[in-house]
Amino acid sequence: MEIKGIGINVDSKRVNGRIRRFDEELRIFEKFGFDYAEISPHGVDGIIHGKINSRKIDDIVAITKKHNLKYTVHAPDVINLKDIFNKKIQYRSLKATIDFANHIGSEIVVYHCGKFLKQQYGIEEDIECEQ
Repeated sequence: MEIKGIGINVDSKRVNGRIRRFDEELRIFEKFGFDYAEISPHGVDGIIHGKINSRKIDDIVAITKKHNLKYTVHAPDVINLKDIFNKKIQYRSLKATIDFANHIGSEIVVYHCGKFLKQQYGIEEDIECEQ
């Protein structure tokens, strides 16, 4: 199998919504020869409360376009599709993550399935993810 490229993640805590810092991170990654950058939308304030942040998305898109990198998107770790108590916001947040990926031209979204209720709330029955 042929490797298509090497990527690095844009650390969401280091960027913490600061658009200039995001731009600088991508510039450095490009300079070092990385092919891909993994972006977490919450790290650049691209989604807030399960919706695309219309105040920032245009700036984020402009920055991604000015760098010669490809992008992957990492869904926020707090998204848990097994959480029946906050189901709407969980699904809305994942949909917003996919929308964010579309905005920046990413073909890949990474999502780590959340904890079962037993692990998260001490509830004995596990409930399967719904579509």
